[in-house]
Amino acid sequence: MIDESVNCFIRLFEELKHILLRMILPKGTSFEFLTQWDVTLAVNHINSTPREILGGRTPYSMALEKFGEETLKAFQLKPIEPDKVNLTPKLIRYNQ
Repeated sequence: MIDESVNCFIRLFEELKHILLRMILPKGTSFEFLTQWDVTLAVNHINSTPREILGGRTPYSMALEKFGEETLKAFQLKPIEPDKVNLTPKLIRYNQ
């Protein structure tokens, strides 16, 4: 059985990811024309955003440490430079 505090942490982390995704794809945005490239691009930007809950680290850096570069490359995951992270609808080309 999962400890209640761990369960709360997981829910909080999932909600934060949802909020960040909605910054790129606001409510009401059609997903009809999203490509795998668009989704991967959004994930790379979201995962390159430092999280206070991770001690200022990014989910990408945590995954790199745990799984290694080859695994992340296999999923087309890559870091985005901090000054290049874009969490706006303009990130996805058809939203521009």
